[in-house]
Amino acid sequence: MDIVRIGLDLAKTVFQVHGVGSDDHTILRKTLRRDAVVPFFAQLPPCLVGMEACSGSHFWARMLTELGHEVRLISPQFVAPYVKSNKNDCNDAEAICETVGRPSMRFVPQKITGATGDTIRPPHPAEVDLGPDAACEPDSRLAGRTWLCDRSRHQPPAPGPTADRGWAPQSRRRAGYDARTRDQNPGRVG
Repeated sequence: MDIVRIGLDLAKTVFQVHGVGSDDHTILRKTLRRDAVVPFFAQLPPCLVGMEACSGSHFWARMLTELGHEVRLISPQFVAPYVKSNKNDCNDAEAICETVGRPSMRFVPQKITGATGDTIRPPHPAEVDLGPDAACEPDSRLAGRTWLCDRSRHQPPAPGPTADRGWAPQSRRRAGYDARTRDQNPGRVG
């Protein structure tokens, strides 16, 4: 019987694999060392692989996707309810395998690598420019203005000098008015 779904629990050196067939019966339980993960998945037919989302899971997702597997990353908070007994690597892999098979489960988008080798993340919904009339009626000025205000909250701060919260404004500090000269200034109290 072919493996349909695999739950892969990631760790530093030892990975736990749990695989089920089309009838949801356990076919595979295996512990792999880090250097044996890619050769093991290379000899398997393409299947659905689930992993908990963490910093290393995006790397392994890219590696397994290149081998032809469909990889889905799951937030750990959604895997925790499916752990049947004590938390260990074997039970975690089984819970991941169970979770990835749920039809209404939400998954974490996979980070991809660009041509220069840097990691590209998918755009945040606030970063996608849909225009002021995309989510509202074209005649509604209030909806467009609300969209503009909401959009401006998600923008990074403008480049350039920012307000300094020191004891003196930045312009005075540039002019030589600092802690050494404030004691010599008779007009300054405190």
